[in-house]
Amino acid sequence: MGVGTFLSKVCHERWLFLIMLCAEVGTAFAARRKDLVKSAGMLQRANELFADLKEYPFFSFRRWQSLYDINTNSHVFPEGFRQRPVWPTNSVPIAIWLEENYQIFRQDLETRLQDLILNQSSFDSLYFMGHVSMTQFSGRRDSWAPLNLIHNRELAPHACEVAKRSCELLAARPEIARCHARDVGAAFARLQPGMGIKPHLWNAPPRLAVHLGLITPPGATMAVGAEELHWEQGKAVVFDDTYIHSVRHEGAEDRYLLIAWFCHPCDTMHAEVPPEISESLCLQ
Repeated sequence: MGVGTFLSKVCHERWLFLIMLCAEVGTAFAARRKDLVKSAGMLQRANELFADLKEYPFFSFRRWQSLYDINTNSHVFPEGFRQRPVWPTNSVPIAIWLEENYQIFRQDLETRLQDLILNQSSFDSLYFMGHVSMTQFSGRRDSWAPLNLIHNRELAPHACEVAKRSCELLAARPEIARCHARDVGAAFARLQPGMGIKPHLWNAPPRLAVHLGLITPPGATMAVGAEELHWEQGKAVVFDDTYIHSVRHEGAEDRYLLIAWFCHPCDTMHAEVPPEISESLCLQ
């Protein structure tokens, strides 16, 4: 199959999702001690598919060693650009800025949204007044609820009425408010205990994501590629959501984050304002 046909049939996307499904279903079976023979077969199939994928010219230059190196940001950056599942927080300006403004975001969540959070029907009403997305990633509609504050350069009017200071701050950040990549923005995100977010990867690069811990009870973890992350209140975590990633919450209380999806620091095409980042961070 030629490269043109390979791309026209969207094989470069479908193949990645097939590998992810085989690997993650096999891993889930093994973790639950269900049908270990089938689990081993699924994991072996994932590795076989990954080995086949690396033979195609579209993927052969990417230096992927494991199926958990798969990421779609590598579709848009040429050879020589560094890909990583987790980025150093102190090298990404928006992450530092989020930590500096943690108290404001936390206060908006606690004092202005507390009644809505405690009143499930009110929270749902506000949630569905805005941009609703990604409910398919968790086991129940309400188990993971990202309450959008800004999406694709537009503030969410109803949410921003009750989280005005947070929205004003976010609207001033060019990585979000002046970025023309797909689906950039920010949200307060609730995850209920005993629930999780299914394995997935973002397939419309380029972009990165950052989480600021607001209320972070123990028991919640996130896997990004081969890395495992935990949240801390007031601390930001920067990661590449075009890698396979998932979340588990085995604690006893709701977890709240401020999530932002923003212009990739190495992307000059979609950013109105040049990225404030060292070039050495982008290059291998």
